[in-house]
Amino acid sequence: MENLSGNVVRTSDVIGKKIIGRNQEHLGKVEELVLDKLNGEIRYAVLARGGFMGIGCEFYAIPWAVLEYCTDHDAFEVKASKEDFEKAPGFNKDSWPDFADQHWDKSNREFYNYIIVKSPMIHEQKDFISEGGNNQPLNSRIQP
Repeated sequence: MENLSGNVVRTSDVIGKKIIGRNQEHLGKVEELVLDKLNGEIRYAVLARGGFMGIGCEFYAIPWAVLEYCTDHDAFEVKASKEDFEKAPGFNKDSWPDFADQHWDKSNREFYNYIIVKSPMIHEQKDFISEGGNNQPLNSRIQP
């Protein structure tokens, strides 16, 4: 990822970047970023996984706050496994969720809260996603 200045990067350096799971297993890639148009914060990185050449891909809206940038693997990391994504709220390319729908947003956040809390981690990281899509870093390892 090209370093423009400190932790600042272009969206073109993020889209297409691979996402790895708990044991550095390849989960997919960043298909899209979802922004809050009122405050400019990134709300979600959309993970594309499976399929072949865009056909049959499954998509998952991962809250930006749960991703860590892993310099060793030049990838974003989420503390989840491939098996976790079998239960994740996903969507297809023709039926994206309404990201502003509070019920969908709450359900999606609860899923990621659950998989992160059940994974081995430090206590301060628990219950990281607050109401309203707080995208503050969990610790110094997380970099947008």
